[in-house]
Amino acid sequence: MSPPEGARPPLPTREVDKYRQQLGGALEQLEARRSLLGMIDADEDVAAGEVQLAVREYSDARRVLETIKPSTELRATHDLLIASCTLGAMAFNLRTPAGQNSSPDARQNAASAAAGSLMMFARACADLGCPVPPR
Repeated sequence: MSPPEGARPPLPTREVDKYRQQLGGALEQLEARRSLLGMIDADEDVAAGEVQLAVREYSDARRVLETIKPSTELRATHDLLIASCTLGAMAFNLRTPAGQNSSPDARQNAASAAAGSLMMFARACADLGCPVPPR
């Protein structure tokens, strides 16, 4: 039986395990900030200190990802994680204290970046077998 149209076949378990080891705690950092991205996506108020910490964490996670050379099978998933970090950091940067009371357009841009980051992270997690709580 073939997978549904548009579905990717499961990644090799051995490759996924090796890749997750290379990530260290980066994947867990991204998972921990998922709810904060959800708040930005929903245009809710967020604590300035949390936002500033998240900017650093997403930037750090991206630096870790940039040092990893994934296997051919994991390249697309790796690229999704990099894009998720980029969009996540962008969302957080747009909501830093200076951006908290910014224009509706800037807040919408932050929400859009957050939504993109969340979608890409969810897809990467589906590939990697990490838990992603429902939205």
